[in-house]
Amino acid sequence: MMCPRERGRSVPRWAGLLTAGWLAVVAGGSATAQDAFEANLFTTPVETAEELTPIVPLNALNADAPPPPPATGAADPSPAEPSGIPPSPAGESAEGFDPAVVAMGRAAFEARCLDCHDAEKSLQKRKTYAGWLTTVRRMAAKADADIPEPTHVPIATYLTAVAGAPDGSRSKTVDVGAFGSLTPNATFATLWRGTSESGLTSPGFFVDAWIGADWQSEGPLSATVMTCTSCHSDNTEEQSFTLEFVEASATLDLKKAWKKICGDTCPDQSRWSLKLKGGRFIVPFGAFASMVHPGSLRTVSNPLMFDMARRFDSFRYLSVLPAPYSDEGFNLNFAATISDDFRFTADAYVVNGLQGDINISFINSRSYRDNNRSPLVGSRLTFGNQAVRLGTSFMGGNTEDDGNTPLWVELYGADLTAQFGDALRLYFEYALRNGGQTLPLVGDNIAYGVVCEAEVRLLRDPRLSLVVRYDNLIQKGYLIFPDTAVDRYTWGLNLTLPGGSLLMLNHEHWEFTGDRSDADVLALKWVASF
Repeated sequence: MMCPRERGRSVPRWAGLLTAGWLAVVAGGSATAQDAFEANLFTTPVETAEELTPIVPLNALNADAPPPPPATGAADPSPAEPSGIPPSPAGESAEGFDPAVVAMGRAAFEARCLDCHDAEKSLQKRKTYAGWLTTVRRMAAKADADIPEPTHVPIATYLTAVAGAPDGSRSKTVDVGAFGSLTPNATFATLWRGTSESGLTSPGFFVDAWIGADWQSEGPLSATVMTCTSCHSDNTEEQSFTLEFVEASATLDLKKAWKKICGDTCPDQSRWSLKLKGGRFIVPFGAFASMVHPGSLRTVSNPLMFDMARRFDSFRYLSVLPAPYSDEGFNLNFAATISDDFRFTADAYVVNGLQGDINISFINSRSYRDNNRSPLVGSRLTFGNQAVRLGTSFMGGNTEDDGNTPLWVELYGADLTAQFGDALRLYFEYALRNGGQTLPLVGDNIAYGVVCEAEVRLLRDPRLSLVVRYDNLIQKGYLIFPDTAVDRYTWGLNLTLPGGSLLMLNHEHWEFTGDRSDADVLALKWVASF
């Protein structure tokens, strides 16, 4: 995969879209994953159904989350499941799991889950059946996830069979009776970045911690709360951490809600889903919006066009859209299975929007309150199968305060993600921001960039992979600064450690136009999720 390398040349707005389409043709439909690489990607061989002993010991399940019910013909039924945890249809007998259900779950896990998760990392975790089922449901609710409801129980049964919690341990899923189930989660990423050059924003150590919880009712309603450490420190004179809400939202599964109304008279709903999310959430612009969680990133830093205070001279080189970009509003997500292999998704959202006056201000845009009565609207479309996925994004709105002349900004993007078995991952994205500035002698501010990233497996045990990335950021008409361009070349190693944590080592080489000299940055990152 080749990536365009520019230094200040003008690029048409839709060049990235055309490039992504061309890359899809070159890929020949054989090599991409979904655009939501929420966590580590590479797979590792796991036991086949034949390699699993036909009977798995009962201690793979936990007493506090009762196991699936007995297989047909078993003498005693299982105890009642916690609220919101349906039993496996043929998951376990008095002797062990039904190999057919385990095999079905393994096939669904490899087809539906390994686009976003490292199998080795997943299988090093230990959870009860209830814990695994809640996790599967939570992942299925993510943007662009393709995990149909009929596969939830088989996948949870398979994961319990090969990575069940030992007898006597407790699941982190909390049964709250008639109110459903609550699952806390946390990811801690400790990183260090250093260079011999001046001007690097946020050098040294930083802890990027994301802590939250997911709630799932017995019905169509679910909710998510996620906070993260922030380096902005608005109320502490820039001297310490603050916490910000990345997400605080509720989701209504409209298909499930309608099914409760029409019951058995409902038409076939197995090939589509429709969900409405309200509150504060990560706005689904671009593929990277689904990768921004620290447990998902395969490099120490974000792409330059989505950078948030990790670049040189951050005031001079303004990102296309710092990520994560969270905002308040509503998002309607529709997903449909076109055939056995292809899936289409569409997001349409309305949020408060970006803010600014003379120029767009990403600091002001972090506010929980809007500065005008004109919401930002946007959409994202994806199409692909388990091997290939293309996406395109748009959003636009007024950034200016009420009472002033409107200041419009538009953002466009295109992306391509690819996966070649367990050996190679590819990711390409283009994004452009136009407008958001009122300086008569300067005109509109335009910022755009690309990222091309590849990861190849070097070793299976221990899991070791090589990451290479090229990305750039080109800026025109920004305040009083001359047109600029930044090119960055990154290579690194990713090592999965015992217990499922990930250690990253990156070397970045930066090249600048103008009077700034080139720079090299060394970066380390250790990520652990719970």
